[in-house]
Amino acid sequence: MTYQFSRTFLKIAGGIYLLFMLFTVTGALAADYFTYYDPAGKLVISNKEPPPGSKIIKKQDLPDVETPQKAPEVKEPAAAQDKENGK
Repeated sequence: MTYQFSRTFLKIAGGIYLLFMLFTVTGALAADYFTYYDPAGKLVISNKEPPPGSKIIKKQDLPDVETPQKAPEVKEPAAAQDKENGK
């Protein structure tokens, strides 16, 4: 009787431990990402704090990517393109 109880207890305790570790590791992989305009007016997406004088557009808590992947192409807003072209 004691052997069966110990075995069941170890299975339950092991399952709870694995779930706890899964949630702990998953939370550790997340990082803060900022989308902002720097003081020069350029649109920046970074995982570092923006410098003083920047206009923060969005702050996101996204998971880190473990394997490098090709980033999707991002089109700049028309206002930023006009600034670059001197219009």
